[in-house]
Formats: sequence, structure tokens, C-alpha cells
Amino acid sequence: MLRNRLPGSLLTAGAVMLCLTPPPAVAGTDMNAPSVLALSVVDEHRGTPARRVTLRCDPTGGNHPFAAAACPQLAEVDGNFTRLNVGPHPQCTKEYAPRTVSASGFWRGRPVSHRAAYANSCLALAATGSIFRF
Repeated sequence: MLRNRLPGSLLTAGAVMLCLTPPPAVAGTDMNAPSVLALSVVDEHRGTPARRVTLRCDPTGGNHPFAAAACPQLAEVDGNFTRLNVGPHPQCTKEYAPRTVSASGFWRGRPVSHRAAYANSCLALAATGSIFRF
């Protein structure tokens, strides 16, 4: 009779162990991983080559002129450019001078890619703060 109970007892013990084992880590942000992004701005109306910079966060660096302001803005939205909310928008003119911004790289170990077009530089800066201010 003991023989018949042993396999069931082992199964029960295994089920209990599974319940006590923490779930595997979900893939996502690694707070210790550095963030490195290649950023570019194209002024479509001028037909000039793209301006490009590198932004490093954690630690702050790269050749971005406002890295100390851009990194906290990205940290606030965990590197998700679509969630940027830089505050009240200034009154921009209705001038049509299209500007395209793009970013690619890694935010705390997670791949990031973003591209957006704005009617002019005022609207682009209003939407992205210091991130694309170069």
C-alpha cells in the first residue's frame, strides 16, 4: 500500500514546490544596464543632412549637449518616447517647416526605436523637451 501512495506524495510535494518557487524574471528593463541611444534630427524644409548625437544615460554622457536634462526625461517614461509629457506646450507658430526626429539603441538593456514627424521645430521641441534639442 505504501508503494501506491509514494508516487502521489511525490507529485503533491512537486506541486507545492512549484507554488513556492518565484516566477522567472520577465524580460524588460534592467536598471543596471547602461542606456545608449543614437538620436537624429532632420529639417526636411532645408534639405540639410541630419544632425546626429549619442546620448548615454546611467551614467550620463555622450556628445548630446543637454544629456543631463534628457536622461531624466527618458527615465521618467522608462525610455518610451510615446509617453513623453514635457509639460505645457508653448504657443508655436503655424509655420510649416517639417522636422523628423528618430532614436535607436538601448534603454536599460531593452532595444528602443522611435521616429516622429512634426510640422516645425517648435512643436518638435515642445513634444520632446531636451531629448532632441541639439
